[in-house]
Amino acid sequence: MYKILIYDNNKKDVDYFCELLNNIHIDFEIDKLSHYDDFMEIYPHHLYDIVFIDFSDKNGKKILSHFQKNNPKQKVALLSDSFECVENMENCEMCKDTPYK
Repeated sequence: MYKILIYDNNKKDVDYFCELLNNIHIDFEIDKLSHYDDFMEIYPHHLYDIVFIDFSDKNGKKILSHFQKNNPKQKVALLSDSFECVENMENCEMCKDTPYK
């Protein structure tokens, strides 16, 4: 079973994304968060196969920065309503230089 965390400040977006994941027909458990404080409370107590982050708000950027500093091996997928590059984030070169596995 895959363990997935989704952070998005818009509940409708989370629900829609969960519907998409349900169409994949794999066995997974999803934790859904929409507040930064909830993330900081829950994330340290669980191991996730992948974390999906809404990168279009400041808290999503703070969460990504948290991963880059504290758990750079965490698999992360960024979600956004806009086209914005993450190259201004710390440790971006590591991601670019790491082959996909």
